[in-house]
Amino acid sequence: MKRLFVSFIFSLFITSSFAQFISTEKLVAEKNSLYGDLSWKKIAMQIKSDIPLNDENNVEYTKIIDVPNLTKDKIFDILRLWALENFSGSNCAIKVMDKEVGRIVIEDYIDKIVKKGEFTLSDDVSLRPLIRIDIRDNKVRITCTNSVYYVHQITYVGFTPISNDYQYKITKCYPMVKDSERERGAFHITDNKSSYKAFSLIHISSLLYLNEIEKVLTKDSYLSNDNSW
Repeated sequence: MKRLFVSFIFSLFITSSFAQFISTEKLVAEKNSLYGDLSWKKIAMQIKSDIPLNDENNVEYTKIIDVPNLTKDKIFDILRLWALENFSGSNCAIKVMDKEVGRIVIEDYIDKIVKKGEFTLSDDVSLRPLIRIDIRDNKVRITCTNSVYYVHQITYVGFTPISNDYQYKITKCYPMVKDSERERGAFHITDNKSSYKAFSLIHISSLLYLNEIEKVLTKDSYLSNDNSW
């Protein structure tokens, strides 16, 4: 019985280590909810002029949430529990957890929002969003930042596969820049369809983080003080 219990706990650990808080499937479902059957190209061109950029030219979404009647410490405790439950896997990290300052910083990982071979000449594209949460009494500010695409590329020399990893600045990739404006010799996602999808999913994933944190702050199970179990 003890051996079965240990095996069960170990399997839970393995599963949690590789689980993603926001999976590609969840992103596609959110896309369908927000945009229906609109193509990735149409979504990308529709949002292109409204994508928010910070001073470093990174894609940065910000949302301020009012949380009436909750102190800074209570909000921190709620979000601390949420962060530990969802971002303790091997591919993500809780970078800052400071109750006195009122700040939580999480680096998440969304694996393969575009997969090799999904579109002609496309490469695997992943994201590492940085989610910063600043907390005050009755108020939370959430900042979700993406700076680069993480691209895994496989090319062939004869029949020998060569694997390379690149980081492409989002604002230097299509459709943020025109094909004619690309610097000669610079690295970019090789397929425009891949660029449309990756660009759209940055927007959708950022909205998801903001909305999920807002839901957490109004979720009864986190706010309850019931110890009757």
